[in-house]
Amino acid sequence: MNEASKEISESDLINLLNDIHFDRIELGLRKVNFFDILQISKAEIRHSNFLGWLFDPNEAHGLKELVLKRTLRDIFSDERAVGLNALDADSIDYRNVEIKREWQNIDLLILIDGKIICIENKVDSKEHSNQLNRYKKIVQDNFPKRQIVFVFLTPQGDLPQDVNIGYIPYSYVRFNENLEKLMEIYGNTLNQKIQNYINDYISVLKRNIMKNDYLNELAIKLYKSHKTTLNFIFENMPDLEQEIHELFEQKVIESGWVLGSRNKGYVRFLTPSLNNIIPRYDSNNGWPLREAFLFEIDFFWTSKNALNIKTIISPGEDTKRDILKDVLSKVEGAQKPYGEKWISHFILKKKFEFEKMNELDEMERMTKINSIWSDVEELVNKVETAILNDGRMSK
Repeated sequence: MNEASKEISESDLINLLNDIHFDRIELGLRKVNFFDILQISKAEIRHSNFLGWLFDPNEAHGLKELVLKRTLRDIFSDERAVGLNALDADSIDYRNVEIKREWQNIDLLILIDGKIICIENKVDSKEHSNQLNRYKKIVQDNFPKRQIVFVFLTPQGDLPQDVNIGYIPYSYVRFNENLEKLMEIYGNTLNQKIQNYINDYISVLKRNIMKNDYLNELAIKLYKSHKTTLNFIFENMPDLEQEIHELFEQKVIESGWVLGSRNKGYVRFLTPSLNNIIPRYDSNNGWPLREAFLFEIDFFWTSKNALNIKTIISPGEDTKRDILKDVLSKVEGAQKPYGEKWISHFILKKKFEFEKMNELDEMERMTKINSIWSDVEELVNKVETAILNDGRMSK
């Protein structure tokens, strides 16, 4: 925390709340927006889904091929669209458009009139793992006789890291301009529900993706007037790690278990029966509550693409550690003890793409947690049974 943040007082926070720009922003954010309600305004997957819907002439939005045609005019105007120009977008047969979503992990693949349009969509993240080259090879291998155009869609039309890769940079700024023009001309011909959906999407693009909505401008003015106060608030914001931590803890509680010593990136717990008999050491052992044993979910430190479900015997009194080691070593599936001070007989690795959690709303995040929970329950139940049946920890 910086020195300025330490000087924040209650009156500074009250002054922020009383600022007219704060009221205007709050009022603007209260306006009902379909995408904000679903908490998907920055999720790349959801943006790609909505783009796919708009691009499909056969969908019920009522704009037919207009959104796709305007977009292709821009894309085909780029010199990297070899053998194509803007006029080709108007001569395409739009009756048999096929839109593929997440095909081979590619965000959008448009098959139209002998052509393939491959779109990699980056709303709030950067390209990684040579993915553009990989996707290019996949499409070329699968459609060797098609005319293929590769598109890199970002908020401001950023160039790919490899500028010679052949991807055409395209921006949400330009896409939004086209969509706004189409709504000015054809909006009144659409039913009210569709108008609301598309206008909400335009608002989301301007506010959350391009950062040029009127609320963004008000936010800048507010920040300049209350920079120190807002920095203090930002420093105390919950981050993704904390949000996921809270969901795991919620799941532990819903399972009827008892939370143990807390630590960043870990969720530790016991069953009620084990909580009654697992000893707490008198001296410090590295855990705040000094438990001799805990179940542990490591969702942050192990890997960005996996989590570990563990049993952990902590440093402490040798007799109690020896009992726990003996009991756990006899549980079905136990491995050779790992570690010296902190001993694990079970380390179950499960797929868990932590960084992708940013793209999911709370319900979707909990669905991911639920998908691995049967493995957690299985381990907990058999270890609990073994310790209780042994009886030595109860004495």
